[in-house]
Amino acid sequence: MQNSLRQIASGDELDILQKKILKLANDSRVPVDSLTNSFVRYDKVIRAMGGTQEETFIVMDSLSKSLTSTGRTAEETSSIMLQLSQAFASGKLQGDEFRSLSENMPQIMDILAKSMDVPRGSLKELSSDGKITAEVLKKALIEANTEINDSFGKSQITISQKLTQVKNDFLIAF
Repeated sequence: MQNSLRQIASGDELDILQKKILKLANDSRVPVDSLTNSFVRYDKVIRAMGGTQEETFIVMDSLSKSLTSTGRTAEETSSIMLQLSQAFASGKLQGDEFRSLSENMPQIMDILAKSMDVPRGSLKELSSDGKITAEVLKKALIEANTEINDSFGKSQITISQKLTQVKNDFLIAF
């Protein structure tokens, strides 16, 4: 975990970042190693867009809780996070990334449509036109964070998710 984080932090900042990511992973009920790798990818892109690390935390919180609340496995969550990070890195949500998100994350598509103030059915055309940019995605996920957290707070933790939290704590301790 620390090796990945060294790409974006060092010294005391590294320790603080590691603790914040562990808290986010446990709060979201996702594997800390997977979240760390995703966080590093997203943070690089969001900062390159002029964003902040705090915005990265909000985006990651929205994504991880959205995925967890849909009952996705840790592997599915990692795969979807990777696809979406590729869209962020390319600057636009198009092609395979759009299809994958449409098929696997209808909640994110609804959030995107709401943020863009368009019907969900028009997202495909907007994607083809290159109008669903990384900035638009970031804005939508940040705007929806409170709503996602409210919905997530009503969900029940599963045995598998509890085991993930225990594994996270174990990984950090050792």
